[in-house]
Amino acid sequence: MFRLFWRSLCALAFCVAGARAEDKWPSQQVNIIVPFSAGGSTDILARVIAQHMQAKFGQPFIVQNKSGAGGGNR
Repeated sequence: MFRLFWRSLCALAFCVAGARAEDKWPSQQVNIIVPFSAGGSTDILARVIAQHMQAKFGQPFIVQNKSGAGGGNR
């Protein structure tokens, strides 16, 4: 009986601990890294998506182009 009480108490504590409210995401600027050079179809698609995400979440979404290595800028 005593073990059942403690197990129930521990289970209740875990359930209550997980019920905290989370901060709204995103709480600051979001950087979108595009692994190709600017002006390509991947860059244009990323900028369109960033524009829609910015309107939906109310935070700035910045597109950064980092070409090189396996990204296609030879």
